[in-house]
Amino acid sequence: MSLTEAEIRAIARDEFKKLLIGGIGEIDNSVPEYLPTAEAWKMLGFSNPKQLLKAIENGLFRLNKEVQDRRGQRSQKARYYFNIKACLKRLNTAAEKRTK
Repeated sequence: MSLTEAEIRAIARDEFKKLLIGGIGEIDNSVPEYLPTAEAWKMLGFSNPKQLLKAIENGLFRLNKEVQDRRGQRSQKARYYFNIKACLKRLNTAAEKRTK
């Protein structure tokens, strides 16, 4: 039996999520609540940070819900921080059941 790269990534993502989620459905307390893009993409099982930013553009992750923009007052470049628990919950919700 041979698996495609996409299937292997999906299995790895699911297994990684299981490591993050404790036995009662809560994230392990050793995982920080918010992480910057540079760290969050790995924790959420994405292939690279650009995919995570694309998830914001596509509406998968929403500003002020799963994501915070912590840029300075005069900065034009966004500094996104991701709520890991909220992002995992959103990822584990079926697409048709997600609210905007």
